[in-house]
Amino acid sequence: MSASLNCIRPVVYKINTKKTSGKPIHSPEKKPLCRKRPPSHANTKAQQLYCLSSFIARKGITMQILRNGIFMLLTAALLIACSPSNSPEKVAQTYINAVLANDIEGLMATLDIPADTPDEQDTLVRGKLSIMLAETSTRAISFGGVKDVTYSELEYNDAKTRATLVATIRYKQDNAPVKRENITLAKTADGWKVSL
Repeated sequence: MSASLNCIRPVVYKINTKKTSGKPIHSPEKKPLCRKRPPSHANTKAQQLYCLSSFIARKGITMQILRNGIFMLLTAALLIACSPSNSPEKVAQTYINAVLANDIEGLMATLDIPADTPDEQDTLVRGKLSIMLAETSTRAISFGGVKDVTYSELEYNDAKTRATLVATIRYKQDNAPVKRENITLAKTADGWKVSL
């Protein structure tokens, strides 16, 4: 560490006082900040710290930019980590998006299915939901696709453990009926889930 710090050589500009054309001439003169190879008795911690502090002083702007960049990255990471990704609104949007995309796995991830549910019952629910997804997909295709989806305001119960909202699905064809889906959500140990 001391060898690399002792070899730092900044460029120092010396103004030549001789007047040639009315303007002073600038000539670079390299002066080492520290001795290139100090004798063994001069290689002290104080000299190493002096070299390090001089290096940091010259690199102060770079260090400031680096420090600010790290601070901004940490702030962004904190905001992303603290954002309510499992809010009832987000779960309802994920549920509707999975239904419209005919995504059975995405749909199952949003549902409140108890962990102790037997495999036969889970298979039965998955089969019924697959049929529902196929019908919804067929309906969306027959009406030219989905134009937009809007959501009503959430309504919570008194304990704020259950919430309801209405998703309104509009299709691209002008004569297509508007589909309204009532969504009930429950707060579980795994976050908000859609109750069937």
